[in-house]
Amino acid sequence: MNLNNFYKNIKNNYKKIIISFLIFTQLYILKYYIGYYSPLHIEAHIGLYPILGLLFGGWGALGVSFANLLTDLAGGHPPLETFICFFVDFLYAYLPYKLWYTFSKNGKLTAPQLGTIFHLAKFCGVILVSTILYTVLIIMLLHDSQNVSLFSLTTLNYFLNAFVFGFFTGVIGIIISNLKNIDLTIPSVNKNPKIKDKWYNLALLIGIILIVVFFIMIAVGESNKYINLLFIISICILILFYTTKPVKYPVIKEKSIYKPIIEKLILIFLGFIIGISLLFTSLAILIALKTGESSMMIENSLGFTISILLYLFIGWLAFFVPGLIALKYVEENITNPLSLFSKFTREYINSKDSKEVNKESLMERYQDYFEKYDEIGILGNSIVKMMSDLENVTSEKERISTELTLAKDIQESKLPTNFPKDKKYSINASMKPAREVGGDFYDFFEIDSENICIVIGDASGKGIPAALFAVIAKELIKTQLLSGASLAETMKSVNNRLCENNVQSMFVTAWAGVINLRKNELKLVNAGHNAPLIKNGETFEWLDSKHGLVLGAMENIQYKEHCVSLKCNDFQIYLYTDGVTEAHNDKEELFNEDRLIELINNNNLNSIEFIDYLNGELDKFKGSQEQFDDITMMIFEYKIGEDENGNN
Repeated sequence: MNLNNFYKNIKNNYKKIIISFLIFTQLYILKYYIGYYSPLHIEAHIGLYPILGLLFGGWGALGVSFANLLTDLAGGHPPLETFICFFVDFLYAYLPYKLWYTFSKNGKLTAPQLGTIFHLAKFCGVILVSTILYTVLIIMLLHDSQNVSLFSLTTLNYFLNAFVFGFFTGVIGIIISNLKNIDLTIPSVNKNPKIKDKWYNLALLIGIILIVVFFIMIAVGESNKYINLLFIISICILILFYTTKPVKYPVIKEKSIYKPIIEKLILIFLGFIIGISLLFTSLAILIALKTGESSMMIENSLGFTISILLYLFIGWLAFFVPGLIALKYVEENITNPLSLFSKFTREYINSKDSKEVNKESLMERYQDYFEKYDEIGILGNSIVKMMSDLENVTSEKERISTELTLAKDIQESKLPTNFPKDKKYSINASMKPAREVGGDFYDFFEIDSENICIVIGDASGKGIPAALFAVIAKELIKTQLLSGASLAETMKSVNNRLCENNVQSMFVTAWAGVINLRKNELKLVNAGHNAPLIKNGETFEWLDSKHGLVLGAMENIQYKEHCVSLKCNDFQIYLYTDGVTEAHNDKEELFNEDRLIELINNNNLNSIEFIDYLNGELDKFKGSQEQFDDITMMIFEYKIGEDENGNN
């Protein structure tokens, strides 16, 4: 790291140093005042080293170590011993950070968390290893000044203080950092390290050997102050070198949108452990006060402190280990399968679009869980069966959709779309089904050179049955009229044909008219259909005519023809189905006949503009309301007295 990068890192991370410094200082001051009134050797501030280093890396370790350095100097500790203690403190704080990002599961590293049993066990291991190293180095440092041996109450006191408070403050710190999304120090991956791993491991091994040699020398009486200091400095340097070992795997920074069940169980479990440990300690103190053993606190404060810490540790140990084993069983046999099934279904659903993953490949990946003979296996196989059913339903739905699309294309192909636009007469029409296919229809065709037929109809019901019935009716009407039958004869014949084998009791409303271009007259028959609007003067008016019975309801019905003379130079007739007037908006208001005739009369439109305008007005009126019925309309415009070239 060059100097510029070092200054840049200091600038980006100085807040972490300050925060660590202030947190440690405040807790140390609190400990000092409590110690002033109590002879107990409670060193709760020691628990801050691992968690601040774990969260903030070297910056947190530097802040907390520097804070302790100042407090020790202010307390009158020997400078040399204090500065060596500074490096011990730094290692104690920084080692958890390196250990956390050194050990991974399947090559996956995460920021400090307690979301799985592996992470919880890893955290405990990190705290335990760091505590042992810290205790050993401190005892080595205190050996000459206070004649402390490795196997003494002072050693036990340091170990219990460091482990108990390191665990409790670590749990709280990790939970807070995850909840508040605190900016943690994440190591970068060094893909091309200049030093091989074996040298780091060798340095650690030599450091451990030096620790063993140190205590052997003490045991045989072959040590002195300067040799001891040399050992301590050498061990610190070797372990510090080990902590520079590069990280092999990238840290996963993605956060799940949901909190796994096992993580919730672990948090509840940790809360219970902390609570039960405190309860054990409180009961021990109360018992001591009741039995008169509280005098021990004054006479042997170190022993009383160790008793309290032992109760904390025993309370932790008595429930933590069995609880961890139980949670491991729950994780492996319940929550992990549930999590994998959740992932399985998500991947399957996502793969329905990407086509990258299929059910068989997913089942092969999670086969062990599907073969279990318990509730998890039943659940897994039930999910697979539901997926199979879903595939069948989806396949059937796609087949139906394809058939409906084909039916729509067939229906549209049966409707004339080549609208005549010459100056003698013009026709325009549209049909908008409420579903893929509809029961409405329209038609126009030339019977001969003098007669033009226009037809509109609406079959009962919706969808494919209505569409089939409508197509049959349309083709029957056209066939009969082209064969030379009159309108009345056509409607009677079509009605009888539709009544045959009509087990569903379906029917069709229909209106048919024939315009004679030579005689300028309109002949029409209405079989129960909406009355059209006709412009045979200045404005559009309803064309009143006697309605006949709908087609397909009863056999042998007689239909009556009506005749209208065309007087207006610009004759127009507008045909529509009830989907137009019965369209409704969000207020449940109908479009209705009054609104329809008002719109038409207030706008002088030709046949080309007419249909688009009315469809646009219907869309505005409906707004977001869903179309519930087919909407079909047709306009016929005839300029009387003009030839095909527009001449009178």
